[in-house]
Amino acid sequence: EYLQSDAQERTHDFPTLRIRGPVALIGVSSAQPTNLFYASGSVGKEQLARLEQLLHDLAESGLCRVVLLHHPLSQEGIPQRRRLSDAQAVRDVLQRAGADLVLHGHTHRTSVLTVPGRDNDIPVIGVRSSSAIGHTPHKRSRYHLYRIERLDPPHDNRRFRITMVTRGYDETHGCFLHATERVL
Repeated sequence: EYLQSDAQERTHDFPTLRIRGPVALIGVSSAQPTNLFYASGSVGKEQLARLEQLLHDLAESGLCRVVLLHHPLSQEGIPQRRRLSDAQAVRDVLQRAGADLVLHGHTHRTSVLTVPGRDNDIPVIGVRSSSAIGHTPHKRSRYHLYRIERLDPPHDNRRFRITMVTRGYDETHGCFLHATERVL
């Protein structure tokens, strides 16, 4: 149930659409069966077409469009066997239709990149696993909180100010503590 669209938005399995306050959460599936030791993904032409239409439909809604997918859009530093095979096609959709934020996992590393969008660059954020204890700082658990504020009037073609707060696991205290905060 947690992967499904809101009842009134249910037309296909993916992309999913959940509207929460001023935010449209758009879930994209990149899962596909792979051979042993492979973890590649693909969005596929049909889902890409539905994603592009959904992003266009939501463009004038006043909602902050957040795209969620498992695999990263970057190919840099990622072995072929773990990549999103149609990452360029997803970036092309985002460039034509726009979005306000893209969130992904898969690499278990923090990454902050941008891709060109319809009206402005789109932040693409990767997050570490929140459940991996990690005995070295670069592998320690983290999670992000996002503060989304509407800009009225818009500034530099941006309709929202998105602030990312990172909380990281601290072995000494045995809990998650505030680590960083940045405006995307």
